[in-house]
Amino acid sequence: MSTNNFEKQTGRDKFFDQIDGELKKITNPATGEVYSNLTAAIDCPLCGVRKDEPLFTKQGFRFVRCQDCGIIYVNPQMLPGKLVDEYREDSAANRSWKDILLSPAQVEFNNKNYGIILDVVERYQRKGRVLDIGCSFGHFLDLARRRGFTVEGMELENEAVKYARKELNLTIHQKVLVEAGFAGGEFDIAAALGVLEHVSDPLNFLKDINRILKPEGVLVLTLPNVVSLVCMVLKEKARCFTGRNHLTYFSLPTLDKMLNKAGFKIVYQESYVSGINSITNELQSLNPFADLEFKYLPAEFSGLLQDRNKKQQLEDLICRLGLGYKLRAVAKKIT
Repeated sequence: MSTNNFEKQTGRDKFFDQIDGELKKITNPATGEVYSNLTAAIDCPLCGVRKDEPLFTKQGFRFVRCQDCGIIYVNPQMLPGKLVDEYREDSAANRSWKDILLSPAQVEFNNKNYGIILDVVERYQRKGRVLDIGCSFGHFLDLARRRGFTVEGMELENEAVKYARKELNLTIHQKVLVEAGFAGGEFDIAAALGVLEHVSDPLNFLKDINRILKPEGVLVLTLPNVVSLVCMVLKEKARCFTGRNHLTYFSLPTLDKMLNKAGFKIVYQESYVSGINSITNELQSLNPFADLEFKYLPAEFSGLLQDRNKKQQLEDLICRLGLGYKLRAVAKKIT
């Protein structure tokens, strides 16, 4: 399945149009930046210094790179309270995101990803209590439960909570982690799938997860890869650069550094999703999110992309080199 067709099949194209409209409402037309009363400047989320270099501005948000540790983040950022309110409110964008996550193409993609994650987790923990933080509609928890784990989740968005409770009969806490009051060492496994990039203080978030895990506990993460080939080619056009929602942008080295600071050691890591269709269109100065086109390509490269086996080999190579658009990582608590 091509990345571009996947956008249409899941409705992402419409979702991002809605996001663009919502961002215009919080952007000062005189400055082109988000209204200052909604944001605050921060220190580097990894090393704690304020020594950043600007990379680009997109939709009113400034993206920077720390000159000490190299992590990329948004600065200034939306105030934490505004972020939490946004995830709880019933906005048009949130309703569209529900449709995306429940679309057959997205469910199929997620279930494959969750299956890979659980296969890895079972190398280290074959049973126990799982907490999925930001569990959305609960599909990861449902699959984990089928494998014999005891599961519960955390989620803020109202419709997702209703679905997970009613349709999947899951235990869901409608709170953020710091509000939950879990005791130390309660869980064997914690998952934060597509969550870490949204958190305003990712280091302390990971430390909180470390606290609630048992010795030898396992943490599972998925998140965008800022040094993916598609991000490096598209730069600010890449879909992951959404300054209101995605606050910190990790590579495997910066993720490893932050996990170590939080008391974890990565035991499994890989990149996935090549983004080759978007890359190819962008290299032709075409819409990277439209269907793949071959208008201006050399015949040899065009032929390679139209040969399913050869294209798959190219996509596999991109991911093996750590250049896939997404990262999967499993880490163990250091004892």
